[in-house]
Amino acid sequence: MDWYLKAEDNVGADDYRNLCNIYLRKAVLYRDYFANYNEDIYSFKKALNIYKFLNDSSFQLFCLGNIGGLYRKTNIDSAKFYLREAIDMAYSLGDSSKYYIDCEYLIRLNIMNGEYDKAKKLLLEKISSKSAYLNNDYYYDLSMIYAKTNNVDSAELILSFASKPVNNPELDAKLKVEIAIAEARGDFKKASEIGEKEKLFAKKLTNNNVKTALYDKENKHITNINLSLKGKNKQRTYIGIILILSLIFVSAILVYFKFKKEKELQNKSDKSQLDLIKAFVNSAKAGININEDVFDDEFWISLKSYLNNTQNNIINKIEAKHSPLQEKELRFIELICLNLNSAEIAFCLGYSRASSVRTLKVRLRDKFRIDSSVEDYIEELKNT
Repeated sequence: MDWYLKAEDNVGADDYRNLCNIYLRKAVLYRDYFANYNEDIYSFKKALNIYKFLNDSSFQLFCLGNIGGLYRKTNIDSAKFYLREAIDMAYSLGDSSKYYIDCEYLIRLNIMNGEYDKAKKLLLEKISSKSAYLNNDYYYDLSMIYAKTNNVDSAELILSFASKPVNNPELDAKLKVEIAIAEARGDFKKASEIGEKEKLFAKKLTNNNVKTALYDKENKHITNINLSLKGKNKQRTYIGIILILSLIFVSAILVYFKFKKEKELQNKSDKSQLDLIKAFVNSAKAGININEDVFDDEFWISLKSYLNNTQNNIINKIEAKHSPLQEKELRFIELICLNLNSAEIAFCLGYSRASSVRTLKVRLRDKFRIDSSVEDYIEELKNT
């Protein structure tokens, strides 16, 4: 740090590029090693002002994100301001990686501030984009919000879409969400059990790796054998063969578990979109706009399969009894099975008015030749 302070005193006032480098390096040092001095934000701001003068967008973006991240500890409003600036600039520059990182910071701020609706809206928007830059944190945060607002079913569904944790911090975050879900369900015994498990994982290093541990143990074993059998060529040959076979065996085990993991991930990627869309429909009930591309042909196919599997083959029963049904009629029936009201059904089918849904109900009653409501009729069929 002393060298940078001396360099700052000696550099020319118009040597903007070197001034920027000095302020930036000071800021990073203050941020990483001298966090209590409150000089990190000041140095980042000085660097930011010069980068604005130089019209250097990439370094402006770097400074904005860091200032916003540092302000999270002391000033939430300032943190939000700089993070929004960073998000807008990352979007205009097409820097998707930085865009999603800063979005995650802003979402966490909203959660810290109890602004669950704002955070939920941002999370749903980013998750529905299906970007390659999405990480498990987005799913954990959305699931945590649902748990905190007592929407436990949606919390569990969203948590199920997160991929398997790749390190202990991710596992720790997932366990915290599971604790919140258990508490929301009133299962405090389970919450306590998960809490004990979470404490253990919180202490572990993030770079623990089963594969590395196996090879370290194996290499140590090989070294000990070579020392004990020094000079015994014949025995060394036999042991070498045994070790090679052991390595092949261990490698085969590792390949097997890798293949199994890939298979599980593949099965998960092939899983229906339905559960995620159900969570989105729940959000629609709260008045949050959802990307209409979500309701594509794949969604309707998945929805039909889900309802047949979970509601006593209801859709197949209706089709067999009242064939043929028009596509919009079938979709309407499927949404009724999800217990949606007329306004929510109109939203999913793209109708501008709920009255269109009521008209469709009347037509179906005539077509089915029933005196009861369509909803009651469907409930009767479920129980037959």
